[in-house]
Amino acid sequence: MQLSDESFSVKYAWFLSQLADLVVPFNELHLTRQSHRGDDFLNDVMHTLLALEGSELCAIVRVEFQDEIGRDAGGLQREWYLLAAEAIMTSGLFVLVNRDDQSYFINPHAATSPLPQVEAFEAVGRFIGRALLDGQGLSLPLNPVLFKAILGTPLTLDDVEMLDTQVFQSLRYVLEHDSVESLALTFAVTEDIGSGKLNVVELVEGGVDVEVTDANKHDYVQRMVHHLLFHRVERPLAALIQGVYAIIPRELLAPFDHKEVRFSLDLYIVVTLHLELILCGLPDIDVDDWKMHTNTTDAVRTSPLWTWFWEIVADLSLEDRAKFLQYTTGSPRVPVQGFSGLTSYDGRICHFSIRGVTYTQGKYPVVHTCFNRIDLPAYPSKAALEEAIAMLLLTDATGFTLN
Repeated sequence: MQLSDESFSVKYAWFLSQLADLVVPFNELHLTRQSHRGDDFLNDVMHTLLALEGSELCAIVRVEFQDEIGRDAGGLQREWYLLAAEAIMTSGLFVLVNRDDQSYFINPHAATSPLPQVEAFEAVGRFIGRALLDGQGLSLPLNPVLFKAILGTPLTLDDVEMLDTQVFQSLRYVLEHDSVESLALTFAVTEDIGSGKLNVVELVEGGVDVEVTDANKHDYVQRMVHHLLFHRVERPLAALIQGVYAIIPRELLAPFDHKEVRFSLDLYIVVTLHLELILCGLPDIDVDDWKMHTNTTDAVRTSPLWTWFWEIVADLSLEDRAKFLQYTTGSPRVPVQGFSGLTSYDGRICHFSIRGVTYTQGKYPVVHTCFNRIDLPAYPSKAALEEAIAMLLLTDATGFTLN
């Protein structure tokens, strides 16, 4: 049986083994890069990624933030990925196209700051490639069309539905009904390019004067699909794909085709793609799975603290649960394998752990994101522990401080 015919779990195990061989050993080459928080952060990220060449592309990179005392044992790297993903998604390079799944597609009219458009998207591609290499789950709500394009999966009219349901339905109507001349369509499309400006794109030469008829409607729809999915984003899409494969060899992603993965979250079904699942992790935080894969001492496990802690975590809202996970592990997302797949700074499996410490008045939990550990004082009551966790959730989960 070929690898492409195997189950997702078999493919993923193979993928991880290949990544391990891809990483340059730390003692042969490793890099330290400094980033600046603030307005120039995304610019720093992109220049750092584009400057990598040769063996540096797969070398271990340690991160430092300017004017901060933290040393990167993995926690800073996770924070860097988190902040970079947020900066990328708010930069204007991508635009919301599907409000149902809140997914984003390449903005064909993206501004060229801080880098020329093609360079910016190549940097984003390298960012995705490095995240796969480093095993960093990202909150990158990219439209499935982009993941399919990265994999080289042929795109069709059905994929337009993931970008724009209304346009998809209109194109289907053209195909399925006769006398389309009454719709007064031409081989041209008018697009809003921002600031109230419109741009007319001809699908064929002189397209504004070419009427769509029953005889040529299939050609019209095919050209519209090509324009929507490829032509209008051709250069940035090619740059993004080039960036991904500058880090990850194509053959490593080849087994992960366009097949979908369906799994249940409470009362609804989530559909995702293999590549999206690997890059972004699971969209839900299963408290029972988290608890099952948590290490601690027998003293803590048999104490009220253990019971209180998990009751409090289970009662958190989805948003606060994700924030608490980020606070304690450095990432708001769960690895594709669930909590059994949590790793430390060096990519090795490192389960979440709770360490009991002596309680004194006013003492708060201390987290060690590099090792997925939280030090919990032995609070005298559930209310006291709940108050301490609530205070943690009110603080900024980014930035390095000493407790």
